[in-house]
Amino acid sequence: MPDFTRGFRLRTPDGDVYDGARFPSGRYYVLDHPERGLATAATSLAALLEPIPDASLEWDGDGQPPDDEPE
Repeated sequence: MPDFTRGFRLRTPDGDVYDGARFPSGRYYVLDHPERGLATAATSLAALLEPIPDASLEWDGDGQPPDDEPE
């Protein structure tokens, strides 16, 4: 389990970019529409990417996923 929340950007095949965070619990949150306060939550990376399998993640910091995250 990582010590801190990790930020990332989720990039869809359509070119949309959303800000997100992975929490130490392994849950993911992505802001879909920040102006209206809408967000998506998922219990795992697989669950988050299931509806958009061709999406990619850009991790903050060194650009690598957390040590305990499956690639």
